[in-house]
Amino acid sequence: HGWTVASWDVSTAFLRGLTFAEIDRIARELNAPSPLSTRTVYVQVPGNVWRHLKDLGAITQEQYTHAFKGGLCLKLRKAMYGLCDAPALWQLALQHYVAKTMLGRPFLHDSCHFYFRKQGQLSGEATAHVDDTCFSGNQNDLEMRTPIRLRKTP
Repeated sequence: HGWTVASWDVSTAFLRGLTFAEIDRIARELNAPSPLSTRTVYVQVPGNVWRHLKDLGAITQEQYTHAFKGGLCLKLRKAMYGLCDAPALWQLALQHYVAKTMLGRPFLHDSCHFYFRKQGQLSGEATAHVDDTCFSGNQNDLEMRTPIRLRKTP
């Protein structure tokens, strides 16, 4: 087809969490199961986190003392990437972006592989494996669809 191929690794894929409500909404839009949206997650954090919260005025001295002794934990409002859920949550967010923003259609047998059509003809493909992605298609179509500027490698 004479298409341009662009691939990249998303080095910050797991650093930005979605709220549990966003996970539920995205999963519903993709007709995907959403077990993460209905659970409550708590985490015990190191003592220096409690110190920073105290210094910022987010907790009182009494709460700090109680927390530092292991008496408190944090209830998460967002999914915490870096845990075992990180790859699944990143994939869910990426699939949503490709399907809803870039208008890619997922293949029937692989929800991580998308195709694009223009005037009834195949105009490109995209695939992802965790945080590694590959897009191929007409250079102008790729530039229009992707959030980054693509350059040809000499």
